[in-house]
Amino acid sequence: NTATLSSPKMDFSSTERTLSSLLRRTPKLGPNVLSLAIKLQTIQDDPLDPNFVKYTADLLQIGTVGEKSDNGIEMSEKTQARWEPLAVGFQLTSTFLQRIIAFYQQKEESNNDEVYMDGPRVPTIQSLSSNKSNNDTKNQISQAKVDDVTTLLGENELVSFSEIVMKMCQMHLEHNEPRVRSLVAKVVGYHTKLGTTLICSTADSTATNGSSENHTKMGQTIIDQSIGLYETTLKSLKDHLSSGPETENKSKASSGALDDTTGWRALETNLFCIGSFVHSAGDLYFKLIGGREGCGATSDGAMDDSLLKDIEHCCVTHINRHVRAAGIALLEQLIHACASSFTKQQQDNLPQGLDDNGSKNNVMDLLLLPESNLRQTIVRVLKVALADNWSQVRMAASVLCRVFYVTFLDYAEEFYHHANVAANNNDDKIDVQSWLLSTYPMLLPRMCLNRFYLAQGVKLYSHDTWRILFERSEKIGGTGGVESVALNAGPICRYYVQMCDADNHVVREAGCQAVAELATKLGRNIEYAEYLSPYVVMLLQALIMCFHDESWPVRDEACLACGTFCLAYPEECKPEL
Repeated sequence: NTATLSSPKMDFSSTERTLSSLLRRTPKLGPNVLSLAIKLQTIQDDPLDPNFVKYTADLLQIGTVGEKSDNGIEMSEKTQARWEPLAVGFQLTSTFLQRIIAFYQQKEESNNDEVYMDGPRVPTIQSLSSNKSNNDTKNQISQAKVDDVTTLLGENELVSFSEIVMKMCQMHLEHNEPRVRSLVAKVVGYHTKLGTTLICSTADSTATNGSSENHTKMGQTIIDQSIGLYETTLKSLKDHLSSGPETENKSKASSGALDDTTGWRALETNLFCIGSFVHSAGDLYFKLIGGREGCGATSDGAMDDSLLKDIEHCCVTHINRHVRAAGIALLEQLIHACASSFTKQQQDNLPQGLDDNGSKNNVMDLLLLPESNLRQTIVRVLKVALADNWSQVRMAASVLCRVFYVTFLDYAEEFYHHANVAANNNDDKIDVQSWLLSTYPMLLPRMCLNRFYLAQGVKLYSHDTWRILFERSEKIGGTGGVESVALNAGPICRYYVQMCDADNHVVREAGCQAVAELATKLGRNIEYAEYLSPYVVMLLQALIMCFHDESWPVRDEACLACGTFCLAYPEECKPEL
């Protein structure tokens, strides 16, 4: 359709631009949609106007069933159930929920309340629509109190609207428009954040006990709504994985594009939706879903093997790169959820390993214990994803790798800081070196190589991760970078040899550069040269093979690396020259 292709793009960067782009859309939207857009433009700067909720709900309804004429008869096909009003309705819903969260937290802005989202087709999350909106919000929130929320928007109406929103999200979880599905995930995040805010927020000095109890009850109701959608999303995830591209059982969200570069049905946005829920629930995630059948966690707080296997399949095996990146980002959110429990202990000055009820808090054990299925899954995923041929996936894995190590270091540093006042119990001690060394054989070779990867984002990020990891670990009893490489010379050299024969010429080039670094940093170091000596011949043969590579940058790097090796190990290199 030529008219559709030339239609102005939808802009979801702010409320003002979202509504303006809806009015400019061609083919022209129905009169009811245009009327609602104009009305919303007049109240977009008023964060708690009840009409904002009413008009937003009307947009969601029109986007679901289409417009009807004044006499109730459905209008022409062009005005029926178009995706634009639906997407705008979800965008406005997320804006409204974000402002409500700021209101209940009694903050001027909700910059810290942005929900997790990522991906190539997800609009950027803005804190508020404009400077004017920011100022108006500050003025209103500074004049209001949490107890007065019923005078601005009835709490019953808020719960009812939240229920309507969750029903709409559930209905459009597998919508055939990717932007709608992405905005559904965004709404899920803010919806969950509202529930946890109401549950966790302590009563203000001006609030009554009845008000606090009411807020807790509201929060639990909203959380139950979110968990219902979370369960539906998990079911959709499993349905997508059980119906691969070779089957006839395609979801209604599929338009037939099931390759490695385009969107793969609703699987990617299902992962975003779960990630949004996990991110917003934070340290409450494992408590909220614990013991619920099929929700991803057991009653004792451990991760469910079935969910982790599905996530691992998405990260490692799935053909689509967007799905792999989304799965990796979901694992990152699970790490943040574990870290949130530890952060809360710090903020509340609780003893190590205890929650606010004085009972054992074993959430961090999901990352600390070698037998933890979450930790094992993360390491297996990183082992593959840090070597993915797509830079997008490799970058997502690099972020996950840093979060994985930094979370452990944060916990270890806090324990190290309080070591003198901690109880003399061997079970409570953290062996920093053992934990790190248990992950190095699989992850260190890939981290080393990515510092030479052609994509600048991956390269620079990997350099920073390397610096952060070893600067911080050395301070609490870990080994330095060069020493760690020397101790793991075997797996590193074997991995480099494999990469020198990789299908991707960019990876082969990076492999040659990494091999040259070994000769420089280890071979010319008297203390560590012996660690590399057993592998010199193997590495040199890999470089000689790269001399015949079809790519001249690979041949160039192989030549430089061979020269470096000959200078560092002249005797070992003689038979190969």
